[in-house]
Amino acid sequence: MDYRVRAAREEELEAAEGIAAEAFADYGGSHGEWLEALVATHPMHEIAAGGEVLVAVDETDRAVAAIGYVAPGQPRRDFFPPDWAILRMLSVPPRHRGQGIARLLVQAVIARAMRDRAKTLGLYSSPVMGVAVGLYKRMGFVHRRALPVEHGLPDDLYALDLSSHAMR
Repeated sequence: MDYRVRAAREEELEAAEGIAAEAFADYGGSHGEWLEALVATHPMHEIAAGGEVLVAVDETDRAVAAIGYVAPGQPRRDFFPPDWAILRMLSVPPRHRGQGIARLLVQAVIARAMRDRAKTLGLYSSPVMGVAVGLYKRMGFVHRRALPVEHGLPDDLYALDLSSHAMR
């Protein structure tokens, strides 16, 4: 099946919230407090307020996965420098994994960061999310430092140097 990435429409933000909740549900058993806190913040709406939510859609134009992008200079967590672009909430539900959708979404965010002339694209992820962290590393993201534990889940800061990045 072929997927394409486009900006989420306003009326798709609730669907994107559901996609994120489904994608991260795997961690509910071992990190329930974290998952509850995540879902309660309505992260896709939060991202849309200061950035872009992108969706991967199938041949019927139905959103099956989502990701957030925040341009340099927009509001962000204080551990991100203001001149960085930010990748947020890569969300691919289990039934859509293994089809290259995550890579497609990350590439779309990289393209936006380059469009916005960011020199660095940052993200944070937890070491418990090994598949996602592996993808980020294969795509050139480098571990910068550990971040404080939030809601029982450790996080790490990663960065991709866009000045020497070539689309893969």
